[in-house]
Amino acid sequence: MGNFNVKTKEGISNKTRLQHPQQNPKTSNAKTLQTCTETDFKVKRNVKAQHRNIKHKGLHINQRKQWATGADLGRPSSTEIAEGVVILDYVRTTLPLFRLPRGLEEHEDIAPGVGIFKIISKDKANVEMISVNGDRCVNKIQVRHAGPQWLPDENYYRKLGDLVMLPKETSSPSNSDAIQYEVPEISMENFREEEIHNITVNFGPQHPAAHGVLRLVMTITGESIKKCDPHIGLLHRGTEKLIEYKTYTQALPYFDRLDYVSMMCNEQAYSLAVEKLLNIDIPLRAKYIRTLFGEITRILNHIMSVGTHALDVGALSPFFWIFEEREKLMEFYERVSGARMHAAYVRPGGVSQDLPLGLMDDIYDFCTRFNQRIDEVDDVLSENRIWKQRTVDVGIVSAEDAQNLGFSGVMLRGSGIKWDLRKVQPYDAYNLVDFDVPIGRHGDTYDRYLIRMEEMRQSLRIILQCLNQMPEGEIKVDDNKIVPPSRAEMKESMEALIHHFKLFTEGYNVPPGATYAAVEAPKGEFGVYLVSDGTNKPYRCKIKAPGFAHLAGLDYVSRFHMVADVVAIIGTLDIVFGEVDR
Repeated sequence: MGNFNVKTKEGISNKTRLQHPQQNPKTSNAKTLQTCTETDFKVKRNVKAQHRNIKHKGLHINQRKQWATGADLGRPSSTEIAEGVVILDYVRTTLPLFRLPRGLEEHEDIAPGVGIFKIISKDKANVEMISVNGDRCVNKIQVRHAGPQWLPDENYYRKLGDLVMLPKETSSPSNSDAIQYEVPEISMENFREEEIHNITVNFGPQHPAAHGVLRLVMTITGESIKKCDPHIGLLHRGTEKLIEYKTYTQALPYFDRLDYVSMMCNEQAYSLAVEKLLNIDIPLRAKYIRTLFGEITRILNHIMSVGTHALDVGALSPFFWIFEEREKLMEFYERVSGARMHAAYVRPGGVSQDLPLGLMDDIYDFCTRFNQRIDEVDDVLSENRIWKQRTVDVGIVSAEDAQNLGFSGVMLRGSGIKWDLRKVQPYDAYNLVDFDVPIGRHGDTYDRYLIRMEEMRQSLRIILQCLNQMPEGEIKVDDNKIVPPSRAEMKESMEALIHHFKLFTEGYNVPPGATYAAVEAPKGEFGVYLVSDGTNKPYRCKIKAPGFAHLAGLDYVSRFHMVADVVAIIGTLDIVFGEVDR
């Protein structure tokens, strides 16, 4: 008995087994084969048959498992036929076929497409053979076509040229004789080394580690990724086009549905763009409130990012620890706006409502406790051997590549580039607070994890400064043609009632022009390009989502990594498909 592997064109290793049949005539279930050579086909062979039900290429076949010399060695390509092709009752896979001698190509009409790999089936009673001359074929042969396949070297087939199998009609297990045959010599030198083709694998869109409706078409060789093509658009809602049919006030809630983990940062970018077109400056208290909730939103996002990233890799406990704290932040959202997620709190001209009583005290109490939670997660993950094996030197992005790929936020700072819009282009009250910008050194997944952990600590610093420095005063501009009056004022003043009615039915006109406003969202630079034609509706609203550029770089970042590393890389990209698909 001998075992050897054959590499096919698809990279699949077909294992061929040459097995000696049972020698005992009393216990053997074999059939005695009629001997045959090139002229009279003399060969005596015992075939061990094992019945089983299989499903092969969509056909249910009660198939005999044939152990034949040279079976399963490969699938012949076009215009190839054996010197003696034997059509057994049920052929498991095709027998090795030789090249058709010149002048005999016309005999292919015996079985159309006989040169291509096929499944040939006949009734058990009609076991026949096609000889070299192609003149022996009794019944119609059923042929199922497939693609051309690779076959071994011709030198090997020459050794098997005189071996065919022809069951004897009168044979039975009771009169079978001892087997006399030679096992052909097999050498790997006779096989050509062919290029192994890649395999295409679908990842998602229902995969839990996809962080949304992400479908990846990965081209892999073994476990190594050669190409990773993201297919997006499964959450596309036409947000940018819908905004063109809404007033500037009505367009605001659409931004909550983009990055639905960092809601108020999206509102902040849109409000800054509208305020630039209107050429207005909001009160200082409103700036501090925006900055305060911008950092609360950053912590919300990084808790989700780090927690789910650790969960995808296999760390379960940190997810529950920090999501308990995330619920407290969602309560702050609800207390200030009435909604846990889609707040619509930051609006052009300021914020919708002032902070309720006791909220600042509760935020301060949260800051004193949450620092301890960050340290707990840091202790569990940062020096964990498994966590470092899954993140260190995984998804490395150099500084030059990060710039060329259009990365921003943590993906850019993780590669060593100090670029934070809160520092280089400060907006709202960021020029009035002090904080540090963490920068990575190696540009891998582990560095980006450390940056997110440190950014949560820096966000706590900014929140405490906002609580201490927040002044008294108005929370929105004093212009009822842009900002609706309060409900109490509306009930007392007819003019305020008219302004309220006009704002919520017609809206306000914005001077013609174009502007771009960007904020340092938790995922990167979130920008809004707004074009006004002087009416109450935007002429064009282009949204720059950081996750879109990061997902576009997934192919480059994940190349030559293992398939399991794709989960860690998707987690470090921190993508949300509300903003990617828009």
